[in-house]
Amino acid sequence: MGGIVSNNPGSELEEVTHEVSCGGVVFRDGTVLMLRRRTGEWVFPKGHVEPGERLVQTACREVQEEAGVAATALQYLGVTEYRAGPNVRKTVHWFLMRTEAQRLKPEGIFQEGRFVPARAALQALTYANDRLTLLRALRAQSR
Repeated sequence: MGGIVSNNPGSELEEVTHEVSCGGVVFRDGTVLMLRRRTGEWVFPKGHVEPGERLVQTACREVQEEAGVAATALQYLGVTEYRAGPNVRKTVHWFLMRTEAQRLKPEGIFQEGRFVPARAALQALTYANDRLTLLRALRAQSR
């Protein structure tokens, strides 16, 4: 999905791409799943919606692909948005999830995966949007 945008009157118009992804905040026994990219960022599993897929299906598939665990979606947590460069706008739909898996098998783009206490996750997560999403997930769990 794209649109045309210009912040400078009289300049050339630039194509802006809108990408939609889904991800999961996955809990197991009071801990939360985190992945560390080879570039060092700590993140939650997420990825692009495939044609014909529902949002919840995408979230479950991405957790399986990126972390190597099956997870059950419990609740929709909402959306985060950010810019990935000047011409890409990303929207991520997040789900609260649970797994019983004991072992992670992170995909090759990740250096490692861990289940960590929520407080440690809040400190380790690289991006503010992920920290806000974790806070939403913790509030949802306490209801």
